[in-house]
Amino acid sequence: MYNKPCGEVTSIVSQDGHPTIFDSVERVMTAKEPRFSIKGFHSIGRLDCDTSGLLLLTNDTLLVHAATNPTAKVTLESKGGQFLYKKLEKEYIALSHGKLSIESLEKLREGIYLGAKLGVTGPSKIEVLKNNEKSTLVSVVLTEGKNRQIRRMFHAVKSGIIKLHRNRVGGINIGELQEGECRYLRSEEIIQGLNWPIRSITDTKSNRKRKSRNRSRRPPKRT
Repeated sequence: MYNKPCGEVTSIVSQDGHPTIFDSVERVMTAKEPRFSIKGFHSIGRLDCDTSGLLLLTNDTLLVHAATNPTAKVTLESKGGQFLYKKLEKEYIALSHGKLSIESLEKLREGIYLGAKLGVTGPSKIEVLKNNEKSTLVSVVLTEGKNRQIRRMFHAVKSGIIKLHRNRVGGINIGELQEGECRYLRSEEIIQGLNWPIRSITDTKSNRKRKSRNRSRRPPKRT
């Protein structure tokens, strides 16, 4: 898990001179573990350049697929039982322009139209934490991950985001992890917080290669 600062991009290649989260994570981790390599890791979802907070990285591509594909339905068998993956809640703290009206808050909670390409958002949990005439601080909880969704949602109700920070994904909270720092998740955090089993990626790849070799050894079909 990584506490991403603003100004970094969630991509492998730098864009417009901005540093990438992969370069930053590798730099932090190699200071602790000189043999660490970011190669093979993928981010579970993205945070745009101007958004800070919790970002999860993994070398389990099936988890990335399950978490980021809105139509994916993934069930896994493991020693711990059967895991049926459920879409994770993501909680953000957003500071928006102006004092949001009750009507605007209801629109955000019920779902709001973001244009022909993105359609209507699903229901969201919106809680006002603090407000005045100049700004409103809210907690936003959603399970979707449309492109720049929260910024677009607030723009649709004639507001705008001043600052956006993600502090939770599923049962994983950013806690006391400092900005720009990262750490490994504990096994129980992955199982309970992400509802995902601990898998040996090496064994999974070996099994795929073994099956591929077996298929190639089968005699050709005769007709």
